[in-house]
Amino acid sequence: MKKIVTISISSLFVLSSLFSCSEREEQKEEIIRPVKVITTTTADYLSNKTFSATTKETKESSLSFRVGGPLIKLNAEEGQHIKKGNLIAEIDPRDFKIKVQAKKARFIQAKSEKIRYEGLLAKGSIPQNEYDQKLAAYLIAKSDFEDAENALKDTKLYAPFNAIVAKKLVENYQEVTAKQPIASLLDFSAIEVKFTIPENFIRYFDHVTSFKVKLNAYPDVIFDATLKEIGARSEGATGFPVFLYLNTTQDMQSETPVGSGMACQVTVEMEQNDQSNEDVILLPVYSVVQKGADHKPSVMIFDAFKKEVSKRNVRLGKLVDKDKIQILGGLKSGELVVEYGANLLHDGQKARVLDFNPTTSK
Repeated sequence: MKKIVTISISSLFVLSSLFSCSEREEQKEEIIRPVKVITTTTADYLSNKTFSATTKETKESSLSFRVGGPLIKLNAEEGQHIKKGNLIAEIDPRDFKIKVQAKKARFIQAKSEKIRYEGLLAKGSIPQNEYDQKLAAYLIAKSDFEDAENALKDTKLYAPFNAIVAKKLVENYQEVTAKQPIASLLDFSAIEVKFTIPENFIRYFDHVTSFKVKLNAYPDVIFDATLKEIGARSEGATGFPVFLYLNTTQDMQSETPVGSGMACQVTVEMEQNDQSNEDVILLPVYSVVQKGADHKPSVMIFDAFKKEVSKRNVRLGKLVDKDKIQILGGLKSGELVVEYGANLLHDGQKARVLDFNPTTSK
């Protein structure tokens, strides 16, 4: 009997060891993978955005004559729209015409003497220095004549660009001096619009298709605009300044004149998908894998109740900001997608979230 008991106890030890090994193998197979997840949200980055903005002239210039004298014309009133090349003011040209005639006569005489002395020099009748004196006199007379002609032209002052008269600084028939400001013009040949975009929106500017501007003063009129530049963020600012050129014509300016400091709304129009942007989800490129027999693009979804992951095929769209990709189908908002290492996981595998405050997919 003692022998039989000994064998039974040994058998129990063997069976116990087998069960222990089996349990360890099961524990080994049930390793729970740590994962980091992203909560999917619909991407509104491709939705048109509207920002408050203001207009400003590209520059303000004070116009003045290069010469002085009494005004005989002044075609500038504050608020008046002026086309490039329009006559703004004119100085009495009488004295300038007289000076032109006198300088012209002196020039003709000096030219005649120069020609005559060239012939004498060629014959050897005069020394070189006498001819040089006549040549110098001719050149001086020519320069004086040209200066007089230019001064006569400068008695008329023309608009250098399409503009609005901001200030009229003199009155007609007033005596003015050279370089005295006559009028101040606002250059509206290219009106600027300024607004600020948030920092996280600047990455999507590659997807902007157009800019539309609606001024509060003209709510039924929509202006097109083109991008001038995105400025540098100033210290303490929360966004970046954007500058546009408002596309207007002279006819539009006559019907809907735009001034500096006018409030407006800028709509930034984004490129559109074939489907509603409300259905588009953005994910990091590295969270999408191609695995399985079909090799279709897929992601791993984490089930917070079952504590396991499952494979989900998705339909891809365009790359965004170089490291994100549009998900056009297969996902909906609020799902948990494994961010890293999806290719190391399989359907039904147990997993735990490293930090259950998952980032969003925006």
